Amino acid sequence: MNPPYTVLGTYIPKKGRKCWFIGKALTRRTALWGYKPLVDPYIKQNAGAAWYSSELHAECRKTAVLGSEGTSWHQDGDTSPGANMEHGLILWASSNPTEIRWGHESITYQPKPYEVVLVHNLDCKHRRPPHVEGFRLSFRQRVTI
Repeated sequence: MNPPYTVLGTYIPKKGRKCWFIGKALTRRTALWGYKPLVDPYIKQNAGAAWYSSELHAECRKTAVLGSEGTSWHQDGDTSPGANMEHGLILWASSNPTEIRWGHESITYQPKPYEVVLVHNLDCKHRRPPHVEGFRLSFRQRVTI
């Protein structure tokens, strides 16, 4: 069975790159690939991102904390009343990438480290692997589809 995501490419930043650099580099790539940032005032950026842009609807994180938000299966916007959940998610991680499932299936798919992938938010659920703690660069951008 095919995975519930499309691999758009890979991105391997030079060692020591900061989240602001990674976030800007990846949002430039998504724009070149033709994706436009989601416009939705109801979905807010998560606290704790090392870099974020509300205009680009994108964020980059550098650490993962056990038991924190994002480790349970969810869809973006599912706890934001009035949110537009019909959007794509562009995801990337340096290690332990986001786990993804089709709808209610129990099969878990996971991109390779450094793969940039597109997920349809309403078709899938996703989570940060629950066992991951410490340094982990990750990026998410919500885009129109």
